[in-house]
Amino acid sequence: MTSFRHLILLAVSIKAGAQKAEGNHGSRLYSTGSVRKLQQDPPLYGGEIPPIAGTPIKIDFGDSGSGDSSSANAAQGSDTSSQSNSGRTGNELDSEFVNLRFDGLSLREAWNIPPDPNGAAGTDSVVAVVNSQIEAHRKDGTFMYRTSLFDFFRSKSPTSSYIFDPKIVYDPHQDRFVVVALHTNSARTISFTFLAVSKNSDPLSPTTDDWYFSKINSRVEGSWADYPGLGVDEESIYVTANMFGGSRFRSLVWIVEKEGLYSGRAPQWGVYPSEGNFNNIYGTYQPAMVRDPNGVSDSSNDSSIGTYLVSYGYNNYLSVVRITNPNDNPSFARFYVFIGDVDNESLFDAPQLGNPCNIDTLGKGAMDASWHDGSLWVTFTLPFDGQATAYWVKVDTTNSNSLTVADQGKIEADDIAPRTHTFFPSIAVNMNGVVVMGFAASAETIYAGAYAVVRDDAIDPPGEVSATQVIRAGTSPYPYQWGSCSRNRWGDYTSVAVDPVDEDCFWVYNEYASENIWKTAWGRVCVDSDDKKSKSGKNSKSTKTGKSSKSIKSGKGTGKDSKSSKASKSGKDSNMGSQSGKDSKASKSGNDSNK
Repeated sequence: MTSFRHLILLAVSIKAGAQKAEGNHGSRLYSTGSVRKLQQDPPLYGGEIPPIAGTPIKIDFGDSGSGDSSSANAAQGSDTSSQSNSGRTGNELDSEFVNLRFDGLSLREAWNIPPDPNGAAGTDSVVAVVNSQIEAHRKDGTFMYRTSLFDFFRSKSPTSSYIFDPKIVYDPHQDRFVVVALHTNSARTISFTFLAVSKNSDPLSPTTDDWYFSKINSRVEGSWADYPGLGVDEESIYVTANMFGGSRFRSLVWIVEKEGLYSGRAPQWGVYPSEGNFNNIYGTYQPAMVRDPNGVSDSSNDSSIGTYLVSYGYNNYLSVVRITNPNDNPSFARFYVFIGDVDNESLFDAPQLGNPCNIDTLGKGAMDASWHDGSLWVTFTLPFDGQATAYWVKVDTTNSNSLTVADQGKIEADDIAPRTHTFFPSIAVNMNGVVVMGFAASAETIYAGAYAVVRDDAIDPPGEVSATQVIRAGTSPYPYQWGSCSRNRWGDYTSVAVDPVDEDCFWVYNEYASENIWKTAWGRVCVDSDDKKSKSGKNSKSTKTGKSSKSIKSGKGTGKDSKSSKASKSGKDSNMGSQSGKDSKASKSGNDSNK
């Protein structure tokens, strides 16, 4: 399906000498730098909207592809071969950490542009979603099943095939997959958020035998939801969305309690901000994924913190929202975190080999976020020297009332080709503090492909990452511009997930160009975090000195870390009935029964 962007300019003044953390429990001040007036770039509002004609864009490949699981291929092969980009000259790229690859969905099965590839890893399988499809594989690449999102959510009675912007995560606290997708019609008179949670760690089918399904009415004050974010912690699910229509644009977050949803009952949920919470936040916010068994805490051992929402839209500032007591009268505090004078240009689209139509890099908005052990990690795309460049920031949340930048850097990937553009970055951090970031890359001399880098704070100097790791290099141009060369749609995101049975392994799911269409691929990236050898060949500088010397883990882990549940934050009872809202608290609802 196609999409559009609204251009909203939002000026924000930060008072000299202080930044304000805005919340419904008063204001807190903490020191900052000089006076700055911030103007938001045209923000990222990415989601897929049906074309004016009222139908999603579909490409007819005859009988070679089908969205129905009954005609899916019985198996798809995997490989451990080194990947090269046919348009690149010079030595082979570094694939030191990638020990398994296999292909996933493509335009031939899913029919939609852009695909919005997103994937998660469970104990025995990996599950991927794209626009219009969900698909599962065993971890060795053996195909399990595929079906359309319409059929997947059929028990929730979608009124049309406009089910878009899917995302998926694996909840390591309860060992479940969680899927979110949005639903509207051509007139935008309805808006629903569909949710699915697997009944165990290894769903064997895309049906009610293995999944619980629910839906939330996400039409709020005449507006409809677009471009969701998805994260979990030990007690809640967080779904963010950009809201269009109605009297104003804003971003909202739905906080969904796990108890009802995970047991096949109607979940309780609240939608925020209502007036007075955190002042109707603007911009695209991503909820941080929290895998730590006891959830988020800070230097004061405050266990009431749920997660953080993070956005980049104000020039050189992150906007971070701290959520406290997520399931019981939640409160919100917003912080502006200065990342330095690094953003001084408009974002560029990415050139590609063999086609004059540059690839749409979409915008500067936050793409992905993850929290671990006092640090909030976020990725987005910034312009540097005429190139789109994937960028990452590590925020120190040890003092949850005064957030500061601990580290940051570029993913330049000039070891792929000169002046390589990198974009749509995703991020995951394991319990050892090792980070893997997936991203797309293209240049005038290479086709668009799927790549990853590794960062380990215990080894890597500040701001640096490993040499580029190849998931799948592109093998053809990508010609699917949307009406003009300015809308050659890619993305709108990528994903990377920690393997829940082996903390040293990550699963990257991304798209690449092949046979003049988009295809997707899984890549398993494994690093032995106990190996503390020094490294060279970092990827944050244009000059490369060699490959990283970390060792590869090719074996499967022996088991999970033991998990301990955080003590109840709210002291709530198990009543699943609806609760009426009070003051500025949004009302909770349990108005949809699971199938």
